[in-house]
Amino acid sequence: MNHSDVKWVNLLTDQTKDNGAFTAVAVDRRGYDYAELALVFQNVPANVAGIKLQDSDDNSSYGDVTPSVVGTAKQITGDDSVLPTAAAGDDTITLFKIDLRNRKRYFKLVVTAGNGSGTATELTAVARLSRAKKSPITAADHGAAQILEF
Repeated sequence: MNHSDVKWVNLLTDQTKDNGAFTAVAVDRRGYDYAELALVFQNVPANVAGIKLQDSDDNSSYGDVTPSVVGTAKQITGDDSVLPTAAAGDDTITLFKIDLRNRKRYFKLVVTAGNGSGTATELTAVARLSRAKKSPITAADHGAAQILEF
C-alpha cells in the first residue's frame, strides 16, 4: 500500500450565511509543515465582505495572519487578491498555499458573507495538510472515513 503524507480537514461543510461570519473549525497543524485550503463558493449573491486566516499558539486567543487577508494580500502572480463578488463569485474556488514552518500551531479560516438581502452565500472549505513528519496510516489519521486505493 502506498500511503501519502497528507491529512484532510473539513473546515466548513456546505454552510450558508447572509451578512455574517461562517463558522470554521480550528486546525491543529502539529506534525505537518504545509497546508492548502480550498474555499468553494457555490452561490455569492452579495460581495464577500472578508476572507482571512487567524492563528494561535494554544487554540484560545487568535490573531490575524496579515499576509492572508484577501483584498490586501498578493496573489502568487504578484497581482492584488480580490474577494469573490456577486457578479463573478458563483462556482469559484479560492486557494491558500501555506508554509506552516515557523507558524503557530493552530489556525482557522474566517469568512464573512456580504448582505444578500435574505439570499445566503454558500461555501464549503477543506484543508489538505502535507509534508508530515510521520506519515499517517489509518483512514482516520488521514482525516477520512475510508480510503480507497487502486
